[in-house]
Amino acid sequence: MRPLPPPARILLVGGALAWALYDAAARAWVCDDAFISFRYARNLVRGEGLVFNPGEAVEGYTNFLWTLLTAGGLAAGVEPVRFTLAAGLVAWTGTAGVLLWASRGIGGMLPVAALGWAAFLHGRVFATSGLETALYTLLVTTTLAGAITARSERAWAGVGLLGTLATMTRPDGALIYAVAGLSSMTSMASGSRTRRLLAVALPGLALGVPWVSWKLVFYGDLLPNTWYAKGAVGARWGAGLAYLGGFAGAYWPLLAAIPLGLRAARGAERDLTPGWWSLRAPLVLTAALAPTLVYIAKVGGDFMFARFLVPLTPAALLLVALGLRLTAQGPQAALGLALFAALLSRATPASVRSTPEHPSGVDGVVEERDWYPPEAHREAMRQGARLRWMLADTDATLVYYGAQAMLMYYADAPRAIEGHVGLTDHEIARMPPPEGARTGHGRKTTVPYLRSRGVDLCPDFRVQQPKAVFERVDFGEGVTARLYTWDPALAATLRARGADIVDLPSWIDGWVRTLDSRDPAEVQRTLETLDGVYFGRNPDPERRARIAGWLAQQGVAPR
Repeated sequence: MRPLPPPARILLVGGALAWALYDAAARAWVCDDAFISFRYARNLVRGEGLVFNPGEAVEGYTNFLWTLLTAGGLAAGVEPVRFTLAAGLVAWTGTAGVLLWASRGIGGMLPVAALGWAAFLHGRVFATSGLETALYTLLVTTTLAGAITARSERAWAGVGLLGTLATMTRPDGALIYAVAGLSSMTSMASGSRTRRLLAVALPGLALGVPWVSWKLVFYGDLLPNTWYAKGAVGARWGAGLAYLGGFAGAYWPLLAAIPLGLRAARGAERDLTPGWWSLRAPLVLTAALAPTLVYIAKVGGDFMFARFLVPLTPAALLLVALGLRLTAQGPQAALGLALFAALLSRATPASVRSTPEHPSGVDGVVEERDWYPPEAHREAMRQGARLRWMLADTDATLVYYGAQAMLMYYADAPRAIEGHVGLTDHEIARMPPPEGARTGHGRKTTVPYLRSRGVDLCPDFRVQQPKAVFERVDFGEGVTARLYTWDPALAATLRARGADIVDLPSWIDGWVRTLDSRDPAEVQRTLETLDGVYFGRNPDPERRARIAGWLAQQGVAPR
């Protein structure tokens, strides 16, 4: 095969990257979890602090830097969804640029890593989403590239800054930062090892130490609340290995990084000088990949297919490129294009697609984008606007579950509690998860517990809730909720604004008059529900005694 002339290479690579960027933008979506960070950002801009609920200091996010950037966008008047989608696409493009830059040092007929990145479907999927994935990927890739090529103390300081920013974007970035620090000790560049290590460490000391100190003072904990909510359950090797295996099965062409990485190590110059041709490059990339993969396996992976592995994919592609450079130009180009085509043909495996038989995928791993089509986001905005008007100037507490964080954001709920795992709640997060719960999920709470926490309402948005007739609240315009606890002042406010909410004392009086026509077991069940919804917060011994007395006459003792 004759080498491609430069114009043809530019056309091929430029066309591939332009198409990939267009495809990433066309697939733009926003994940429900992103709205948790959006609410933190909005409260920060409002002067409430970096909190989900004003007055409650809980670190319910794991993307500090991303949340700060979102707050900056809000302060500048840019709505969070627009800001994060644009920032994600910029970060995806930045990663492509780093891989193109690396290809100049690696050499070869084609920039294999950049082409592979263009072909990688889930890199394009998570280029948007509203999450920090694209930014984190850029920071990880740039940190590793810097650790491979840094020669001066100033360059090492830049590597340290990137590693610090990666850690502040996602806590597992500390692994990448540690690899960068160790690589500075093994570099054969000029200058002392101590000075290089200090250069890498300085940004962490200047930025990381104040950040961690602030966390300890403001939140009272080093680890984010989400760690207790999702991760503090011990090792979950089975789920984690299944997560890695699912990705490997879908993206088996990336497994070429293993033999090609070994080939790159064997064929590299036998020293650790900075650059892509020494042993340093494959060692740094492998040192980053190996412990991070072990960490992902240990924590049980993630419920979002591929998300944890997107930031590692550029490193794997660089290992492939390093191995292929040892091949002759013609076969190298053929193999590179074959890898590009193989990655391009990859699609989301059927096992993580939601079906009626497996609404949560297989093994709890799902294609998250499927859950949030544009119409779901639009409906959250519509219902949220209605709730925001209804709940304005009240002290209502709402509980929300999966797929409802976007509603909480648009409703601007006065107070909201995440009721599944307690992402934004200190107490729930530290409860043990139910046996056999899927990674990062598994409801920890009960309705009685949430009532004890003062929850008033649970919206019906994307959640099917059985409810008694007196528990149904209709806000109008198709917006409904389940009444968890009846509060007379809140009920009066909502009714004045047009909501259909029962006057529970009057309803009880009317219902009591019909007891003689009812089955005692039914009455007993209704009393149990009323104990939670009404009598628990509203002491009303006379009304309750009338019901309990009737049950006693029937020979049934109230529970």
